[in-house]
Amino acid sequence: MAARPDRTGPRWADARARASELAPKMVAYLQRIGPALAALARSVRAVGVVGLVAATLLWVAVLSVVRPSGLPGILVVVIALVALGAPGALLLWTAWAIGQLAQLPDVLRRSPDLVRDNGDALAKLYLDTAAEWGEASRFRLLGGGLVRATKLAWAVVSDLPDVRGALVLASPWYLAASGVALALVVGEVVAVPIGVAVAVVLRLG
Repeated sequence: MAARPDRTGPRWADARARASELAPKMVAYLQRIGPALAALARSVRAVGVVGLVAATLLWVAVLSVVRPSGLPGILVVVIALVALGAPGALLLWTAWAIGQLAQLPDVLRRSPDLVRDNGDALAKLYLDTAAEWGEASRFRLLGGGLVRATKLAWAVVSDLPDVRGALVLASPWYLAASGVALALVVGEVVAVPIGVAVAVVLRLG
């Protein structure tokens, strides 16, 4: 659960004083970067799908040469298969969360009451993000884009508690797990030809 935002600091005082000016600017900024966030979600989703395909091929390779016997052997194989598929599944979940963040502009556009009730929070979001990055900036698909998407997600779930679609992105532990999952997917893709070749040799031998 995201920590309750500090509503006593100078940022919040400035945001409250300028809410009517800055809140619409933040909504407009979210509308501009929404397509880039959606593209980032699609990129992460594609990597997740590749990871699941690689895991499936490795499953086939393992099951073609391993014949578990007894409950302990079956459990070991099942755990190994689940572990192979977990990185790709986690990246698909991350892509879904980024996609939810990309839908935030539509949520705000359809909910004028949400904008009105959270005017000071939107103003603070503007001060913490768009004002620092430049109103004309766009999220890049790699590197800084993910960092900015993460910061924006943290600000959203901290300052706009009614908008929780990207909640997992506010967890550094989840983001670290997603990074590990990405590395594991790369490893699985590299391991596929090796695993298939070994399985073929063992089957023919």
